[in-house]
Amino acid sequence: MSNAAGTDDVHVLSNWGASGERYAFQKQVPSRIAYQPSVTWGYSVPPSATAYCWTKLLLDRHTKLSDFDDGALGNLGEGHHERIMELPPGKSVESVVTDYLALLYKHMMRQLEQKISAALLDVIPIDFWFTLPAMWSIRAQNMTRDAALRAGFGSREGDAIYLISEPEAAAVACLQELTLPGSSHRAVNVQVRPCPGD
Repeated sequence: MSNAAGTDDVHVLSNWGASGERYAFQKQVPSRIAYQPSVTWGYSVPPSATAYCWTKLLLDRHTKLSDFDDGALGNLGEGHHERIMELPPGKSVESVVTDYLALLYKHMMRQLEQKISAALLDVIPIDFWFTLPAMWSIRAQNMTRDAALRAGFGSREGDAIYLISEPEAAAVACLQELTLPGSSHRAVNVQVRPCPGD
């Protein structure tokens, strides 16, 4: 999260659970969700629960595990029963992604409220940026946006959702660092020349 244009002002959310939990403070949270015995997500999924992971990749129907992927991916973690790119019985990919994003949204808004106060949060519009795999289809992009909207992102007045490919997001961050005032990096001129015969 950031309230400024510079990447130095970005604050990484690292509180993903109760303070007593082993992995409560990390820079990332696993994209996994369990429905039994209760709905849990991320680091709060108990070791005995069956967790569904990387479900978002199923939004693009052309994504699949290849022959080169490690078969052990189906059982990651300490005692966790991980189901990689599988769906729980009776659930669609859209509903699982929406459920996960709804839990993420609720947790994130709670963290923001603690950081800046509920009163201030109520009047501040938020831009939510979702990074997507570079090769995703338009259909998968639209399904991601729809799931995010159903989960609560962009639901408040003034809030907005934006999608950006992962390589574009990385390039923006790098270029922004190079162009900040006082940067020790010098500007680089790039000339693009057409190939002979074009």
